[in-house]
Amino acid sequence: MKIDNIEDLSGVEALIFDCDGTLVDSMPMWCENWIKTCEHFGMKLTEEEFYSHAGKTVEETFKILCKEQAVDVDPDAFYRKKDDLASEMIPLVREIKPVCDIARANHGRIPMAVVSSGPRKMVAKFLSQCKLETLFAVLICAEDVERHKPHPDPFLTAARSLGIPPDKCRVYEDADAGVEAALSAGMSVVDVRKIPGVLPVLK
Repeated sequence: MKIDNIEDLSGVEALIFDCDGTLVDSMPMWCENWIKTCEHFGMKLTEEEFYSHAGKTVEETFKILCKEQAVDVDPDAFYRKKDDLASEMIPLVREIKPVCDIARANHGRIPMAVVSSGPRKMVAKFLSQCKLETLFAVLICAEDVERHKPHPDPFLTAARSLGIPPDKCRVYEDADAGVEAALSAGMSVVDVRKIPGVLPVLK
């Protein structure tokens, strides 16, 4: 179920947040990162194409691009270059305040998790950069599941780890793939792309 009244947390027993584009304003950084990495290997990627892959893992996006462009690029070399560029950009990442305010306001009141399609090491760096790492009891990343968004597996794994039934979990997402995954998991979903500057707090 998609939620419009995000101030209403009645019946919600856990909050689950995506990371990139939801808690942290990292998507513009990742867009530049992907475009520069692709250019380095003679590949092409536009901003529009980048955002069309939001919610996919790095590996999934890389395979799609290689297939579409009929190129044979060493994945390990691609990932190393991408990580090197990302390390330079991390200090520029900032929190998305309206969403982080929700997490901070409910810390200690309700169990919370982060579910991301990104690699754990990078998600942890982003959370640390924005001083969010202590808010969440569970962190589910690309390495933790075999099937990723838009499949429900990452969110169901988070719910099990939190010990909360899926239908009692509220998800905050910024990507269509993530929204689809959360709905498939039987959870209520807030599309943060529509969030005004409100602050829901669990009663």
